[in-house]
Amino acid sequence: MDLEAVIQRHEEAFKKIAGLAPQFKREMMKLDENAYKVRAEISKEAISCRIHNRKSIRYHELVAKLEETVNTMEHYLTLATLLT
Repeated sequence: MDLEAVIQRHEEAFKKIAGLAPQFKREMMKLDENAYKVRAEISKEAISCRIHNRKSIRYHELVAKLEETVNTMEHYLTLATLLT
């Protein structure tokens, strides 16, 4: 999956967090914070990739890590929604 689609899914998941009960919201915000950290690392690595005119293995690994984090967020959102 490409980076733009993963970022869009992350933004949609973040919007859904606002509607959760407070006990779930705290935990989801921790996951969201981790996703933003990975996005920051991707941004730094993207600069390096532009300098070298190719995408590095680390860049692809970070995108995969972000996708995994977003998948986890979506699963927990579904679970939290069912429990409320």
